[in-house]
Amino acid sequence: NLETEIDRTLAPLMGDRNQLKRLLLNLITNAIKYNQTEGWVRISLNRKDDDALLMVSDNGKGIPAESIPNLFNRFYRVPDREGLVSGTGLGLAIAKRIAT
Repeated sequence: NLETEIDRTLAPLMGDRNQLKRLLLNLITNAIKYNQTEGWVRISLNRKDDDALLMVSDNGKGIPAESIPNLFNRFYRVPDREGLVSGTGLGLAIAKRIAT
């Protein structure tokens, strides 16, 4: 299940179209890959003060608190998920670099 909530009054996003697409795909792919069977993924784009706030959430297992500080490090994978889902541990590092 994919749910969206988009504030249609937001001005168009400015930036490199391909990089923004890559950012979204990395976040959405992670939410889908690490979700539970029959889980949901929610994408929301809303206004926060003078900025746009993009959130991708899901009802998967969640991330252990001790892994959160490392999530955006290159090649980091949550230890209890390694081997269960294919990946390189680069997706969130790339997403962060694009977003900042």
